[in-house]
Amino acid sequence: MALWGSLQVKFGLSYIAVIAAVLLLLNTYPLLVSEDLVFRSKETNMTGSVSVVVYSLAGLNRLNQENVAAAMAVVEETGLSRVLVTDSAGLVLYDTRETGSAVGKYTFYSEIVQALEGYDAFSCSYRDGAFRSRTASPVLYQNRIIGAVYAYEYDTEQAALLEGLQSNLLKLSAGIAAAVVLLVSYFLGCINGSVMTSHFVIHDDVRQHGSGNAGLTNFYRTYGAKYALMVIAFDMGKTVVACLIGGYMFHSLLGDWTLGLLIAGIGCELGHMFPVFFGFRGGKGILSGGTIVLMLDWRV
Repeated sequence: MALWGSLQVKFGLSYIAVIAAVLLLLNTYPLLVSEDLVFRSKETNMTGSVSVVVYSLAGLNRLNQENVAAAMAVVEETGLSRVLVTDSAGLVLYDTRETGSAVGKYTFYSEIVQALEGYDAFSCSYRDGAFRSRTASPVLYQNRIIGAVYAYEYDTEQAALLEGLQSNLLKLSAGIAAAVVLLVSYFLGCINGSVMTSHFVIHDDVRQHGSGNAGLTNFYRTYGAKYALMVIAFDMGKTVVACLIGGYMFHSLLGDWTLGLLIAGIGCELGHMFPVFFGFRGGKGILSGGTIVLMLDWRV
């Protein structure tokens, strides 16, 4: 019985592998691309806003609280969460944050340090449901660095859009995952322990004896307890493997171990009772069904 060498099996396994790869890409590539687009957009917008502030300060030969405040008074609202202006030593001269203002204090954010060294700096991260973006640029007077402008933005709106996309992808992926788990567990269930043991070990076909059923009871009556233990181990093992695959997949996608286990268990049970490899003549599913129950709650 060239089970694993058959073209149908190879095609089926290849199909499952392709679906699994698509599922992986579906949950990673669109999110990574969307996140990267947001990062690029943030960099462009914030750099432009900071450039406006830098331009308004460019005509000053030195920066202090008074002339920076006067210059910032004519700058249009940038929409940024916070804007800082420092002198060349990192002393904060202007802060748009009213509560807990940093004016009169030294700050050494990494972006400000880079700006005071003459470089434009930008960083953006996504965590806890928000994009946190930071940028800084040097303020020059006659090619001499006299200060830096730092901007910070805390954006939950675009983060909500990204989370909505992620939620929709998860729902779509859950459907695909259910189909993949059901298909994989069905094929695992099709590998009937009684048929495999009787064919490869005893060189016979259990379905040609007794009730003609490929279940454990008919196998035991036909060949005895010695070989029946092999069937028990085989059928329980394939059910455990199927349930673990389903449980881990759904736990990683939805955090729901039980749902994945149930779907895999149903697929494995169907494969055991109606195996495509053996003309849909399988066992009664008592042993595999009992294993599924133990996987759900071993205390029963």
